[in-house]
Amino acid sequence: MSSEWALVTGSSHGLGLEIALALARAGFSTVITGRNPESIAAAEVNIKDIGSSDHLAICLDLVEESSLFKLRARLKEHGISLSIIVNNLGGSVPGDRHNIPTDILRASLRLNLEVGVEINNLFYEDIKANQGVIVHIGSTASLHYDAPPGYTISKTALNAYVKNAARCFARDGVCIFAILPGILDHEGSYINKLLTSNQERYQKALSESVFGRFTTSAETALFIVNAIKSRTIMLNGALIQFDGGKE
Repeated sequence: MSSEWALVTGSSHGLGLEIALALARAGFSTVITGRNPESIAAAEVNIKDIGSSDHLAICLDLVEESSLFKLRARLKEHGISLSIIVNNLGGSVPGDRHNIPTDILRASLRLNLEVGVEINNLFYEDIKANQGVIVHIGSTASLHYDAPPGYTISKTALNAYVKNAARCFARDGVCIFAILPGILDHEGSYINKLLTSNQERYQKALSESVFGRFTTSAETALFIVNAIKSRTIMLNGALIQFDGGKE
């Protein structure tokens, strides 16, 4: 195993899968994760088809605390030392609304912030030893706040974590930064579903896009991988807004 290993969470579909595929094409060995057995099996087939590097597919629900230790054990079992972590796991939680119930807020914070922080902690010594890179996938919702409250709060807190961690991690030669995409277009995405479920809302969102289209997950993934490959220290602590200039 000559290439560096990269872990991409939430990588059985959508942006996470596109990031894993882009990493594999760039020569990285990849660890992909997902909680749905069928989805993770299909994702593994796509990684295999590239055939340029090693890979490991793991079916776990990382929101469950015990799963994080199972993940670490699986990587140790395979002798994998991570150089890259892409914390892509996240999304909206059912019931996330104004006057948000406390349990829903906690679930959103767990999904969008806590799991990523815990993964960084579990694998930090590997990343430090390999002078690696940690990437968090945030959201422009953390800047304009036009999203369900639990999601917005979680992604805003993520920004603060990245900025704060960057000051400490830099002492160990570790670079951490966040990509904040706007609306992403891929099969099963929020905007993709609106195309058939609510044409009026879809067209309104499209009319607000600067280039008359939405950012694709594939081009977002390519940007992320090129940023990782650059290894420039000036990315440390960066919150990169990736929406074509809409805001």
